[in-house]
This record gives sequence, structure tokens and C-alpha cells, in this order.
Amino acid sequence: MIDGDDGGTREAMGIDDVEILRRKVADMINLPIPMPQPVVNWLIEKGVTALLSVLSRAVDVSLLECFGKDATHHVKTIGEFQAVLRGNVTRLLHNKMSVVLLPAFVERFVISSVIDTYFELYVTNERINTAVSSVIRRGN
Repeated sequence: MIDGDDGGTREAMGIDDVEILRRKVADMINLPIPMPQPVVNWLIEKGVTALLSVLSRAVDVSLLECFGKDATHHVKTIGEFQAVLRGNVTRLLHNKMSVVLLPAFVERFVISSVIDTYFELYVTNERINTAVSSVIRRGN
């Protein structure tokens, strides 16, 4: 967690409505192999739950890597920050979500669908500016 963070930094990049995220993932997902709908629903739930469990860490790490006093990424645009955030979310989500006996390409597809939907719905310029401003104000 970012030192002195009251939760506002993470909330700026958080998920307002988990049910909307689930529905949007379900609407867009088209698995590369046929699967029964209950299995698809379970995979979506597992992916969204895994995202929720890693999102705070991914946001904190990304903000510190890009805007902290010891920044390792020197970003100049919102798009560059989004790329760092997407990379951290993807890495942490892959580490968190492991489904035994599920083909790896299906797992990657589900993870990609969850991440793409999260970015489409919740990663906006305004939210990024709010989170970055909070980090810069604290001087982390």
C-alpha cells in the first residue's frame, strides 16, 4: 500500500459495480472452445474475483513505479501509464488465477477478457489523474 494512502488512490482506479463488470465480461466473452454455460459463468466469476484480489496491489505498484520518488518507469503520457498498469494487472492476475485441467489458452483468454473489460469500464483519464495527483501530493 502507498504510504499515507487513505484508500482514495486505489478507489480512483477501483471497480464501482462488480456486477456490471461480470455482465460486461459475460457479454463479450466468446471462448475459443465450446463449454457449458455454467462452466463459463464459473470461469468469469473466478476471473473477476481474482481481479478484485490483485487490483489494489497492481494499482499501488504501478503508481509507485511511475510516479513514486524511486520511479522505475518514466511515463510521459496516460497511455504509457495504462500500459504499465495493464502489465502489472496481467502479471498479478496470471499468478493468482490458476485452474487445474483448464487449457492454458482458455485461461489466458478469460484473463484477457476480464482485464480488457476492466480497462474499458473503469480506467479513464479522470481516474488516472485523480490517483496520480494523490501520489504526487504525498510525495511518494
